[in-house]
Amino acid sequence: MELAYGVPDNLTDVTWWNQDDRGIPAPKPGGPPGNANIALFFGHTGINGDVGVFDKLYTLQVGQRVTLIGYDALGRTIKMVLEVVRVVPQLDKSNPNALNDSIDAAPAATRVSFITCFGKVNQAIASSDANSEVDTAIISAEAVGK
Repeated sequence: MELAYGVPDNLTDVTWWNQDDRGIPAPKPGGPPGNANIALFFGHTGINGDVGVFDKLYTLQVGQRVTLIGYDALGRTIKMVLEVVRVVPQLDKSNPNALNDSIDAAPAATRVSFITCFGKVNQAIASSDANSEVDTAIISAEAVGK
């Protein structure tokens, strides 16, 4: 079954989706990153010289650590240290199930996945021909502010 995900309206924002226990995505607030399901973060890469929030996402390596900073339901700043467990540099968008199949095949340790566009851009429709996916496990999470 092909599922469509909402993407941000601009290059610097990120949208957040969460899979339920059947693997069906639900828009925020479907669940927080780090729950029993996978939180999916979608962001853009830049085109035509613009910079996007997920530029060069595909260059991350398995074992590399990244930091995710956001807010919990109480408005506290949360810092999560994540470790890359899988990088899928190119998922062909001509296959309507490629992204969902890849998400379903994420390693068991995956709790947060980052997804962005990749490949050649069709200027007429402002869309790329592929996606990149980076799956991560949570190493630590802590409240760091109000």
